[in-house]
Amino acid sequence: MIKELFSYIEDSSFRYATNECGDSTMTLFISYLILINLIGFVQMGIDKRKAMKDQWRLPEKQLWLTAILFGSPGTYFGMQLFRHKTKHRLFKFGLPILSMIELLIIVFIFAYFDWTF
Repeated sequence: MIKELFSYIEDSSFRYATNECGDSTMTLFISYLILINLIGFVQMGIDKRKAMKDQWRLPEKQLWLTAILFGSPGTYFGMQLFRHKTKHRLFKFGLPILSMIELLIIVFIFAYFDWTF
């Protein structure tokens, strides 16, 4: 099954169709990355402020969902800047690892669609 999938990807008509993704798609993708990382960064600041005021907090699932949707670098920088959740092993080690994985995926996407700046 995997072999069939790769042979389909290698097919010229599929390759031509995917290379049709132009500058507007790249701009949209970059805009999404900026927005989701900004959201992750702001969420960490909001959660830290609420923790200091002993108020209702953002669920960790929400923080992780933002991180998994390519917002892990912003979430990680927010964690470091606001010194929030730095003692939690899952955040301390998980966010940097997730950031590296997401960076590799982003590089692959740019290489696959032959996007350049």
